[in-house]
Amino acid sequence: MEDPPAKWNRSGYFGAQNIAHPLLVLSSTADPVTPLEHARAVAARYGRAKLVVQKSVGHSTFASAPSLCAVKHLRAYYANGTMPEDGVV
Repeated sequence: MEDPPAKWNRSGYFGAQNIAHPLLVLSSTADPVTPLEHARAVAARYGRAKLVVQKSVGHSTFASAPSLCAVKHLRAYYANGTMPEDGVV
């Protein structure tokens, strides 16, 4: 069965350097669906965004390999907007 055509199509650049709240991007080192290079590209497209890299295999950082370290960064972000240092692995 063929997928129906999209009802809308977005073309152009996705990203914004001047955003009200910085984004926190989480990615694992070996995600077969959304590779780490894509997470790095997303973080680079949004001003003040930070990337937390988890050394694990699988899709969805927390579902495939829960990490107390990654959860601490996520909790700090949600609780009070604390962003991790650059290069957190």
